Amino acid sequence: MPSPVEEANQIHRRLAAEMLARRRLRNKHFDRQAFGEQRWDMMLGLFADELGRLSIDAASQLLLTPPATTLALARILAGHSLIDLGDSDGGWSDIPISLSETAAEKMTAYFGEVISTGLAG
Repeated sequence: MPSPVEEANQIHRRLAAEMLARRRLRNKHFDRQAFGEQRWDMMLGLFADELGRLSIDAASQLLLTPPATTLALARILAGHSLIDLGDSDGGWSDIPISLSETAAEKMTAYFGEVISTGLAG
């Protein structure tokens, strides 16, 4: 049975990727510290990814943070049951992370509402 992230349609994933791109553009012009949204960025990145999962290293490249910081952010989200941390035979930067089923459902609902209210434009 496919996960909610796998079932999310292309417009939802594209919207997540576009929001992340807008945020990156915002960070180009403003101090990133003023917009401490790294955990949201992690969730957007996971949702925008077609497989719905990243390694800590890949997430760290997405967030422009050191892997140790990314792992700390992932642990916070895992503590809120928003992402699942996997196991790795390699180093801790290879640990896979994915949206929890609950988080994926909430993201799908959120983007559905963004689209239906016309905020996607």
